[in-house]
Amino acid sequence: MPADSDADRCPYCDQPFPEGSRLALHVGERHGDACTDAEWTAYESARDEEGDELFMYHLRVIAALGVLYAVLVLVYMIVLA
Repeated sequence: MPADSDADRCPYCDQPFPEGSRLALHVGERHGDACTDAEWTAYESARDEEGDELFMYHLRVIAALGVLYAVLVLVYMIVLA
């Protein structure tokens, strides 16, 4: 992030973040012992959202691999026929 950008900044180390959820994750992971209850709640919420996003990403990857495998099997069957 450029230094002059209009991004959210960490109240503890002044590091800029493009999204509030990334800031909440940073504060909870790097400054967990010094953060307030509100910051800790925001961290837990952002962590749960990130877990959901990762789960959906993994499902899409598995589906894409399954489709790719099926297409390759069909092409292999056609070539051998």
